Amino acid sequence: MTSARLAIWAFRLIATVFALLVMTQPIWIGLFLQGEFDQLAVHRAVGGAAIAATWLVFAGAVAIGWLARLGWWPAALSVGMFFALAGQFVVGMQRATALHIPLGVVLIGIAGALAVWSWLPMTRHLSRSRSRSSAPPDAASADSHQRLDTLRGSSQ
Repeated sequence: MTSARLAIWAFRLIATVFALLVMTQPIWIGLFLQGEFDQLAVHRAVGGAAIAATWLVFAGAVAIGWLARLGWWPAALSVGMFFALAGQFVVGMQRATALHIPLGVVLIGIAGALAVWSWLPMTRHLSRSRSRSSAPPDAASADSHQRLDTLRGSSQ
């Protein structure tokens, strides 16, 4: 397995776990609202874990950007998610639900979309970037030399 494919698989797993962390948040707060008051601590802990997990998403995104040449937008998105989740944590601790709930819905959508994107077929990107870089550096020059020799031979 190439390092690019390994990076893609690692990113897929990280993005999926991250999305699951974010997507379970409504469950924990729903249980709290039903009277299971200890679930608020779970909601808080999972929120903290999601914030920390954004750095794993960032590391995976850098890996796929660098090794698989899939672009840098996932890395930028993960940095944005870090700040949004940190803000989400702060407004949640202040019990500002008018902001906390809509922001949570947006974050769930973004995390879910990133996880779904990570599972889309990415091999065409790999084959395209590999076709540019896998040819030996002198293959193009050898072809040029052959054409030049052909032109020289025809003019003599």
